[in-house]
Amino acid sequence: MIKLTRFCAVLLLVSAFSLTALAEDSGRGKERPFMQFAPGGQTWREETREAREAFHEKLRTEREKFLAELRAKKEEWKNATDVRKRAFCGVATDIVKRRFGVATGALEAIQARVESAIEKLTDEGKDTSAAEEALDVSEAKLAEAKEKAEDIKALIPEGGCKNITPELFEQIKTLAREAKDLLKESKESLREAIQALKDLRGKTDEDESQ
Repeated sequence: MIKLTRFCAVLLLVSAFSLTALAEDSGRGKERPFMQFAPGGQTWREETREAREAFHEKLRTEREKFLAELRAKKEEWKNATDVRKRAFCGVATDIVKRRFGVATGALEAIQARVESAIEKLTDEGKDTSAAEEALDVSEAKLAEAKEKAEDIKALIPEGGCKNITPELFEQIKTLAREAKDLLKESKESLREAIQALKDLRGKTDEDESQ
């Protein structure tokens, strides 16, 4: 069975490597309490659905605020100095080529371990459908985030940062925000998968003790 405390520790590490310098980050969701019924049951699914809706509503609110602030920053960028433009390019390059890779690598490592745990419990005859669904979403969101990072790389001028226009600045910031949100969604779905396995193991232990 997965050592969940290690997973939580790594998830916190992943949060630290967000796209903060290009798109500001915010807090993490709260851990759900142990569920009384096994994953796949009505109570667990309702709890997960409500938490997911709240999570996405928070993302939408934060995104709207970000876009409003970005419009103002785009106007300010018209007067940006060459020094500021080079600094922006340097930070953007470091994030998408190094820090983003650390974050995605950590998530992929956890996804692989969750998949192994799912296979083990499936072999034991357990219903792991809830964990599988959450893991599939996590992997899909991570793949989308990687695509956004590649789009950012393509937009950063090689050796010509002083030519970044307000429009290009806006594009890079927007893509960075989208990539950051996708990473958060991937991490949240992965947390759901881990919680599903944890709850499933807890229910199994209950049955064995009776």
